[in-house]
Amino acid sequence: TLLSKNVEDDITTGHVDEAQLHQILISEGSKAYLTNHVGKDNNQQFFQPYKDLCNAVGEIILECNPKYKYPHSLASTIIEMAHLQNFFMNHLPSLTDFSKSKDEKEIIKYSYYVAGTVGAMMAHIFNTTNPKAIKHAIDLGIAMQLTNIARDVVADAKLGRIYLPQNFLKQNIKTKDIVNENFDRTKLFAAIAKIIIMSEKFYKSGNNGIKYLPRPIRYPIFLASSLYHRIGVKIINSNLNKYFNSRIYVGFFEKLFI
Repeated sequence: TLLSKNVEDDITTGHVDEAQLHQILISEGSKAYLTNHVGKDNNQQFFQPYKDLCNAVGEIILECNPKYKYPHSLASTIIEMAHLQNFFMNHLPSLTDFSKSKDEKEIIKYSYYVAGTVGAMMAHIFNTTNPKAIKHAIDLGIAMQLTNIARDVVADAKLGRIYLPQNFLKQNIKTKDIVNENFDRTKLFAAIAKIIIMSEKFYKSGNNGIKYLPRPIRYPIFLASSLYHRIGVKIINSNLNKYFNSRIYVGFFEKLFI
């Protein structure tokens, strides 16, 4: 989910809007190397940051499974897939299985393609032999992506996007309404809470599948699942004003007790 999650603007860096920069990266990034002078640019190390990112993801893959033969191919595929699906969804929806017109089933489908498939690939990378592990890995990916959707409603709205199912909203809510402090957000917050409740069965399934993973990686996966699940719990327990006026996150001392 790290590569597919939304990027929010950091208010401490006034000279750059990270959220807008991320959208430029998604829309324009591939144009940097799909040129007839890519070789010359490569010789001048223009693509070194991108290579470093792919290497970093590749190293994570190798840490999970040192015998995996194609870490760099998989790393670059995951990164490009995350960018392309985001772009297609907003500009060429017929090329993806998720569009701006959403219901509950499409949200699950979107979460599957964005994060569930990555969960399945990671189960393969972890060299998990039990076939039951794949479904649980997919469900955990879906659960964590649903948490992302619920947490980032305001950030998405600022970028002109709404991921919440239309049948959850009960009214025609637009992005400008979400960022409008004078708009009655009661039904909107209720829809966000439904997303969190919907994620519960996927977290349960995902956590039930941890026992199928190799022992050395069971705790890291459980920890990641617990941290994301805790974000959802905090959203449910927060009030409307707190959610829309502050970032929901798990604090340092809370992490110690997970």
